[in-house]
Amino acid sequence: MPYRVTRYRLLMVKDGSITTTWDRQVRQPRDVADFMAPLAANLDREHFWLLALDGKNRLMGLHVVSVGSLTAALVHRVLAMNAEGTERLVAEIPFRLLGHWISAAVTRRLRTARPLPPTDEVLRRQTALEAALKEYPARRAEALRQRGMLPPADFVVGDLTKGGRDATPAELEVLSGRQANGVPNGLGLCADCGFWKGQCLDPHAEFRGKVMRVHCGCDNWNRCAACGQRLAAHRLNGNYYDQREDAVVHVPGFSGLGHQCAG
Repeated sequence: MPYRVTRYRLLMVKDGSITTTWDRQVRQPRDVADFMAPLAANLDREHFWLLALDGKNRLMGLHVVSVGSLTAALVHRVLAMNAEGTERLVAEIPFRLLGHWISAAVTRRLRTARPLPPTDEVLRRQTALEAALKEYPARRAEALRQRGMLPPADFVVGDLTKGGRDATPAELEVLSGRQANGVPNGLGLCADCGFWKGQCLDPHAEFRGKVMRVHCGCDNWNRCAACGQRLAAHRLNGNYYDQREDAVVHVPGFSGLGHQCAG
């Protein structure tokens, strides 16, 4: 009995647009950083973006190539396509650890839902990872030393900005002050979990004028792939409001590394 197999083809489809006052010409890395900042501000996992430029370095469009985990978005190869539609392999993206002073390398702490097969590709990536990790401590120490920020002991910190951003004049007008219960304006109790959520100005003097996103317990959907339980008490790479301490508390992604599967 004959069977039919459906054929598919991938097409590039225009999916809306993004309004910006930027003239779209990339002159320096800061241009891309400023453009991408509002798009990536509230993402809770790593994204790999492709930005398409014309011959004059003007941004023509963007596309999400890969959505990864809390700390990585894997992309194996980069393909370039010319006007005739012919694909050409540009490069294989190597594993690279950033020299940023708040970065840290942690491996072998999260279980996969099922064992990974020992294929040649998995073994190749494992070898590349181990080689990069050997180089990492010296690179990190040198980056810290150049910034005059070498810590007295090796430790890991999260996003020291808590994902905050400067408030606009309109936001300062709306969010300044507190409610009758002393809670910053902009926060409300979630009817389902009873935790605070919303956006507010950080009450701490160090973050004066910074808008912080606060997540309730319902937003904590970071779960272990093996056992299905939550990786931490609060959303990873997010903030929660502690009314007793009157503080917006940041929960770094590596807090999930302390999770242990039941049984």
